[in-house]
Amino acid sequence: KFRAQNGKCCYCECDMIYPPSLPENKRDSHPLIATSEHLHRQCECKEAGVHVNRPHNTALSCNECNSKRQDMPWIYWKSIRMKEMSVQEAISECQALKIEIPLFELANRNENENI
Repeated sequence: KFRAQNGKCCYCECDMIYPPSLPENKRDSHPLIATSEHLHRQCECKEAGVHVNRPHNTALSCNECNSKRQDMPWIYWKSIRMKEMSVQEAISECQALKIEIPLFELANRNENENI
């Protein structure tokens, strides 16, 4: 997937670092390390009767995007990271569509937080 995505994060499109190029003790903490990301949450996949680890449900994202996304739907998270919408706009749309994102809301109470 790293080559297929040209080494770019699926959300912010930054140039990621391929994991083997960093010492093992730095891999979990580096913000640009490539990580496997599930686009649709496990609970969404269970409801749809789809296995969460199917290839079409995974992409590579930088560690920073992966850790900050929480339970925000991937399409809104990408829009936030690409600065196409604000955090508050994404939260409002999710609320209007009755999409529950309690973890993301809790982590982003301050809409001016730099994401």
